[in-house]
Amino acid sequence: EPGCSLAEGVLTAMMDRPPTEDEVRALDLLWVLYAAHGFDAPTFSSMVVASCLADPYYNLVAGLSALRGPKTGGAAEGVLDQVLVLENTTEAEDWVAQTLAEGGVIAGFGHRSYHMPDPRVVILRKEVAAMARSQGRAELFDIARAVEGAATRALAPRGVHININFYGALLFHLLGAEAPEVPCLVAIGRM
Repeated sequence: EPGCSLAEGVLTAMMDRPPTEDEVRALDLLWVLYAAHGFDAPTFSSMVVASCLADPYYNLVAGLSALRGPKTGGAAEGVLDQVLVLENTTEAEDWVAQTLAEGGVIAGFGHRSYHMPDPRVVILRKEVAAMARSQGRAELFDIARAVEGAATRALAPRGVHININFYGALLFHLLGAEAPEVPCLVAIGRM
């Protein structure tokens, strides 16, 4: 609609209804937190293509291609694939233990730059808690906290910590995004 913000327009299209002020604010926050990261692989890829004086659309495609991988924006998609199938906190803790025992990974953990918990997580954890409660989905937040706790106990001693994708993916989901849409939404923040 004319005069609406980008967040409002995207949310209206995803939800098929006008978003609330809290939903618009949450999406804007997500985009700012994803943008405030610096020189990541998708940005680097776009800059390499731009240095060749390629058409700007090719710069965008290069960045999106790098973002789509499971180590970047695709990691957020993996969080939803892993967490949304869990039914309770006990199952969540058992799943973390089994996944790690089998040599698997917990999406939303690990970061090339941060050798500590991603500082953006503190902000997003609060947003997810509030949004889940307001939507009557507090159990989703409880499951996420159980995964976070179990994974942190197991992985932090190895220097692997939670990153923005863990709660970022859950907030995108609570805003109406399906798992395959999450990397696209991350891309908007990075652009």
